[in-house]
Amino acid sequence: MKLAEVGNAVQPFENLGGEEKGMPRYSFTTTNGDNYTVFFRQWQMDPADVVELFAEDPSKIEKGAEYFPQLLKLQKSGLFPTIDTYDLTFALIEGDDEDEDIHFGIMNRPNNVAYEVFATVRAILVDFMSEADFDAISFSASEPSRQKLYDHFADMIVKHLDFNLIKGFDFSGDKVYFVFDPLSLEEL
Repeated sequence: MKLAEVGNAVQPFENLGGEEKGMPRYSFTTTNGDNYTVFFRQWQMDPADVVELFAEDPSKIEKGAEYFPQLLKLQKSGLFPTIDTYDLTFALIEGDDEDEDIHFGIMNRPNNVAYEVFATVRAILVDFMSEADFDAISFSASEPSRQKLYDHFADMIVKHLDFNLIKGFDFSGDKVYFVFDPLSLEEL
C-alpha cells in the first residue's frame, strides 16, 4: 500500500499488478467510499496513428505541431515503426465483480472528492513512471475538468522525464495527448 498526498491528508492506493498482461492497475477508495481503478493499457503505437488524429485539420494541434512533420515523414516512409506506449484511464467502479458499473467521469461528486481523485491519480502516475519502462503515454478527455487535469499531467510528464508533447482536438472533439520520449522517434 502506498500513499498519495491529498492536501493536508493522505490517500492510500494499491498496485494491483497486471504488468505481465500489459495492463498495470492501481486502486483506491475515496473518503466518501467511491472505489476507483487506474489502468495503464500497453499497446504498440504507430506514429501514423497520431498523424491520423489530426490529418484532416492540423490546426487543431494545440501544442507540439513542430513534431507533426517528423511523424508524417515516418508515416510516408512505409516503415511503420511502433512505439511502446501506455494509455492512461481511470474509472469509478460501482457494484461487485458480477454486476459492476464503470463510470469514466467524476461528475456529480463534491469538489473535495474530485480533488481527492485527481491528486491520487497524479500520485499513481508518478509511481507508475518511476517503475515502468515505456517510450510514450497517451490519454484523451472529453469533459473540461478532465482536460484541465490532463493538461497538468502532460506538463508534469514532459518536465520530469524530458519528453515531448503533442496535444490537440481529434475529429470527435476529444482532447488527445501523446507524450513521448524524443529518442523513441530518433531510433526509428
